[in-house]
Amino acid sequence: MTSITAASYDITNEQRLPVALDGSQVLPRIERSSPRIDSRRHQMAGSARKRKLLRRVLVPVLVIVLYAAIGIVAFETSRVYRNLSVEAGTVLHVDDFLRIQDQGAFFTTDSDDIVTGDSFKVRTPGEYEVYVRSGISSHKVLLDVKDTVPPELEVQSLTYYTNLKDDDLTVTDFVVGTSDESEVSVEYSVQPDLTKEGPQTVFIKATDEGGNTTEAEASLYLIIDTEAPTVTAESWGTFIGEPIVYRQHVSVSDDIDDDPVLDIDNSQVDTENEGTYNVVYTAIDKARNVSSVTVTLTLKEHAYDLDTLYELCDEVLDDILSPDMSKREICEAIYYWTRFHLQFAYSPEKEDWVKAAYLGLTERKGDCYIFASTAKALLTRAGIKNIDIEMIPDGDRLHYWSIVDIEDGHGWYHFDTTPIDGAPYLCLVTDEELMDSDEHSLHVYDRSRYPVIP
Repeated sequence: MTSITAASYDITNEQRLPVALDGSQVLPRIERSSPRIDSRRHQMAGSARKRKLLRRVLVPVLVIVLYAAIGIVAFETSRVYRNLSVEAGTVLHVDDFLRIQDQGAFFTTDSDDIVTGDSFKVRTPGEYEVYVRSGISSHKVLLDVKDTVPPELEVQSLTYYTNLKDDDLTVTDFVVGTSDESEVSVEYSVQPDLTKEGPQTVFIKATDEGGNTTEAEASLYLIIDTEAPTVTAESWGTFIGEPIVYRQHVSVSDDIDDDPVLDIDNSQVDTENEGTYNVVYTAIDKARNVSSVTVTLTLKEHAYDLDTLYELCDEVLDDILSPDMSKREICEAIYYWTRFHLQFAYSPEKEDWVKAAYLGLTERKGDCYIFASTAKALLTRAGIKNIDIEMIPDGDRLHYWSIVDIEDGHGWYHFDTTPIDGAPYLCLVTDEELMDSDEHSLHVYDRSRYPVIP
C-alpha cells in the first residue's frame, strides 16, 4: 500500500509545491532586484499616477474651455441681426441692428456707401451690406430696403392751343408735384391728342423706384388761337454812354396769352457813334402767333461834357455833405439844396439831361426837367442809385422826377425836387405816400416800365 507523505503539501499556504522526479520538494526561485531597478520602477509608477491625475483634471478643464469658447462665439454672433428688412425712407440708427444693446457699437467703414454717420436714411430699394462693430468683432448685416408705398401725385388742369408742337406741352406741365421716398418718374397713361379742339381728360401715372404707381386725371382744354399779339412801341433817343433800356419803350398784349414772349433785336445799334438805328420788337404767344414792330433809336453826343458837369457837382457836394453821412442823409441834403437853390422857370430843354443839369447848376433856374436832371447829376456823383421817371403824357402836360435806392432794404423811393404848389416835400416817399399827395395827378406813370416801388 502506497503511503502519502504529509510533507508533499504546504499546509501553511495551502498551495501545492512542485515535486522533483525523485519525489523531493522543489522550492520556488526567489529573484533579488537591485536598488537602481527599484528606483526606476518607482519613478514609472509615479509618472503613471501623474498622467492619470492630469487626465482626470485636464479633460474637464478642456471641456469647460471649449464650451466657454462656443458660448462666447454664440454670444458674439447673436449681438446683431443677420438680416434686417425696412421700408424705404426709414431712418436707421446703429441700435436698430443690435439684438443686444451696446452703447459702444458703431458702423464701420466696410459698410456700403448708404451708411453716413451715426444714422442714415435709405431711399433707394435694394440689398445692402452694413457692418456693425459690437463687442470684440465686426458683424455683417444684410439690409433689405423695400418700397411698398405708392407715390403721391398732384396734377392740374390746363388750357392750351391746338397748334402746339409735341414739346410745347409735356406731362410735367400737368404735374404740380410728387412725393415719395425714392425717385419718381411721370408719364402719360394715355397720350393726349394735341390737335383736338375742346376739352379732354388726360391720364397721368407716377412710378417710384419700387415699381409702385399712382394715377391721376387732369383736364386739358385746347382752343384755336389765330390772333397775334399786339406790340406797341415808340421811337426814342438817348445819348452815347447812357444806359439803353429797350424794354422801357415797348408794351405787348394778347387776347389769350397773358405773357407773350418778347424778342428785341438791337443788332443794328452802334452804341459808340451818333446815328439813327432800327430796333425790332417781336412778340410770340403760346399759339406761335407772331407780330413785329420796328422803331428807331437815335444816339447823339451830349451837348455838354460830363467831366465839366461833375466838377460843378463836386463844388456843391463839398459844401453840403460830410463823410459821416448815411445815404438817407445824403439824399436829404441833395433834395433840399436842389429844391431851394433853383427857381422854377419854363425851359425848352427836354432831351439832354446833361445840358439840363448844367443849366440848373449854372443858371439856377428851370422847370421839372431841369430840377430832375440837376438832382440826377448830384445823386449820381454822390454814389446814389437813381432812375429817371416821367408821367404818362396828358395832352401838353409833362412831368419828370427820379426814383432812388438808398440800400436800406426797402427798395426804391420817389424823389421829386420840383417845387409844386400845395404838394408836400417828396423826398424818399413810398408809392402809397406819393398817391396820397395833393398833386399826385402829376405822378401817373406806367408801372410796367419801372422797378416796383413799394
